[in-house]
Amino acid sequence: MSDTTFSVHTIIIGGGFAGLCAAARLADQGHSVALFEASQQLGGRARTRVIEGHAFNLGPHALYAGGRAQALLKDLDLSPPGGAAKTAGGYAFLGERNHTLPTGFASLLTTGLLSVPGKFAAARFMARAGQIKPQSLKGQTVAQWLTSLNLGPEAQALAEAFIRLSTYVHAPQQLCAALALEQLQLGLSTGVRYLDGGWQPMVDSLAKYAQSHGAQLQVGAKVRTLHRSDSGYRAEVEGHHDVQAANIIIATPPKPAAALLGCLSGSTSWAQQLQPVKASCLDVALRALPRPTATFGLGIDRGTYASVHSAAADLGPGAVVHVAQYLGPQEAPASRAELEALLNRLQPGFRDQALHIEYHPQMIVSHALPRPDGQDARPGPQGTGLAGVYLAGEWVRSEGWLLDAAAASAEAAVAAIVSTAHAERAA
Repeated sequence: MSDTTFSVHTIIIGGGFAGLCAAARLADQGHSVALFEASQQLGGRARTRVIEGHAFNLGPHALYAGGRAQALLKDLDLSPPGGAAKTAGGYAFLGERNHTLPTGFASLLTTGLLSVPGKFAAARFMARAGQIKPQSLKGQTVAQWLTSLNLGPEAQALAEAFIRLSTYVHAPQQLCAALALEQLQLGLSTGVRYLDGGWQPMVDSLAKYAQSHGAQLQVGAKVRTLHRSDSGYRAEVEGHHDVQAANIIIATPPKPAAALLGCLSGSTSWAQQLQPVKASCLDVALRALPRPTATFGLGIDRGTYASVHSAAADLGPGAVVHVAQYLGPQEAPASRAELEALLNRLQPGFRDQALHIEYHPQMIVSHALPRPDGQDARPGPQGTGLAGVYLAGEWVRSEGWLLDAAAASAEAAVAAIVSTAHAERAA
């Protein structure tokens, strides 16, 4: 233990989106907060890099306009500027051919992607998708749900492609159907937004808000271990004083979270059961688009995706394109050549305009694949088994998925801390 120890009401371990949301919310309500981030930069996987004057997220990122993350940002008056992503006029990649992607009645009628029976089945699915209650699919996988609809192979492949697009998951045999439908409905009803300057301005505004309301944010500060103490808990932080707190929110990936909980004999039964979701990605900056009207493409028979994010958001003087292949649980990474060939289908001759190309063989989409109830090992925000110790992050089981799950789990942890504090004061 260090010679000097200071105390706060809540320690937050991890300075990604979930940790920053929790810090902003708690500080806003007058709680003393110290956040520790092991790396030298806040944001986690929400960080943005600026290369050749162009803003790159770590792979394709989209903010659901009707999701929990957007609602939290709006509530804090931090809604980031950007533009709505459009799939209308996009391509459907099937085999070696590009077809019109059916996103509405007119494009469904005219596309060469589907046969006449396939078009009727796809129309039936698109009409019903917004009317089904997700909870009615409780206990089912995506594959089980879609098979029960008797769509036929063409329409089912299209439905699976739209689900991949809205969840970033290529695992119909494992993915929770209720969550998949929630994401699909959210995308259909409110759409997604790409943010000006990437996600970094959103991260910076959250950090500034938390600090302006009294939160202490420390980077390059790794929490080595946790201990119980008379006042609740004590954290040993490399290069810093030890910190005492009544509450802890662990907002790290699962492995370091489990290691820290192990110091306190907390529940980590989930640690070996979580299955990460991955994607191969290509981040590209171009001087100009060879084909300006071609801004979106979606794989039908493979888990591929290509989108010109700069068509909706200000990301620099030229064009920023993200290409991805969502990887199945046992699928090998897509090669750089495969991803470049996909981009060349959307933007023929793109290499002549290339300023920067960066290849990521296996990026983490989520640290935990959401499975149906009864199979889902993801812990909830209060799944530590310890009073006053909470989890937050996109991998924590809560409302929504990806960034929305990060926001929702952070808010759930904050709500529990605030409720306990109110009860203690009342007593």
